Amino acid sequence: MENESLTAGGRVQIGIVALSAPDSVSIVHQAAEILNSALQSQLPQFSLSVSVLEPGVPRNQLPGNALELMELGFEQKVKGRFDALLLISDRRVPGIKKASVSVIPSSALEVGLISTSPLNNEIPSPERIAALAQFTLGSMWGLPSGRTKAMSPPVSPGDLQLENFDTSELAVLSLRLEDISDERIEEKSEQSSADFQPVLYFRTLISNARGILADVVGYEPWLQPFRLAKLTAAAVVTSLFLFLGAEAWEIGVKVENSHLVIAAAASLLTSTTFIYRGQNMGELIPGNLIIEQLMRTQIVLFTCIFIGMLSLGAIIFIVSFAASQALPSVMLGRWTGVEIDNFRLIKFSLFTATMGLLAGSLGGNLEETEDIKAEYFFDEEH
Repeated sequence: MENESLTAGGRVQIGIVALSAPDSVSIVHQAAEILNSALQSQLPQFSLSVSVLEPGVPRNQLPGNALELMELGFEQKVKGRFDALLLISDRRVPGIKKASVSVIPSSALEVGLISTSPLNNEIPSPERIAALAQFTLGSMWGLPSGRTKAMSPPVSPGDLQLENFDTSELAVLSLRLEDISDERIEEKSEQSSADFQPVLYFRTLISNARGILADVVGYEPWLQPFRLAKLTAAAVVTSLFLFLGAEAWEIGVKVENSHLVIAAAASLLTSTTFIYRGQNMGELIPGNLIIEQLMRTQIVLFTCIFIGMLSLGAIIFIVSFAASQALPSVMLGRWTGVEIDNFRLIKFSLFTATMGLLAGSLGGNLEETEDIKAEYFFDEEH
């Protein structure tokens, strides 16, 4: 199944974990061979190999929900040094937003979950499983769903046909696989355990810049305030109390400009880190491994949360500034003891956003762990 000769494009290793019953595992092996042949014929510049693996835990001990399965798959992907990993189960898998799912791709984890249970309770053919697998990989590697036959979402069993990617999709995949197939940081001869860890993260960011940017943009983290209700509610309530308090107005308009800017930056970083650490977003596998794939995923997750908090702060700032225009300047002058102009309104709005972000980070850790992780681990549920 594997092509041992390295091509100019580099080597890409895909793992498939068969979570199916023993009598269905042979079908997964056949699907892997079909998938390997289809990908290799479409992307001949790369040496693609597809391997079928046993699950890391006994079948009767497998987690029942999608999020835990994806985390299990990520651990197996990193330890097996795979570039992408697919989990294929014949059981019904409940999602976070849907009662049952067929496919969940994750660009951040580079792991995909496939359930063949929705296929009308029939034994799925290897060709249909291969079609689901190719669709999942395409989604994980940055292709939008629904635009071509190859990337048509699985709606019904009759729709599952293994189609070739079109020219534009192959161009996107080629760029993504170039980044994936290059030499990893831990494989380079100059790499040593004594390297300063921030340097390793910087090198990971530089070597995976295109893929990281594509994943971050795909998650649309600027919409985070509209998706995480408790986080946004905590920030809004805090901002409202500040907006209606004379003491808060006095502090906001009189604080030193430089101190306010530093406080705003510190608030943004602190709130991002608080959610990232509080929800254990970066602790995806046991141990303290220095692995490029793990660091890449951590960068994607942290960046998404950072942009989400920046978006929340911008919304609070804009709303606060717009609302402050409606308040009588005479009343604000009595509250603060200074004449109120637009510059001071901007300062107060920035002060409100700074405090709101800190409150929002507390609200973010009140979110259900499954909800906030699924927001960044799942591209979408099909």
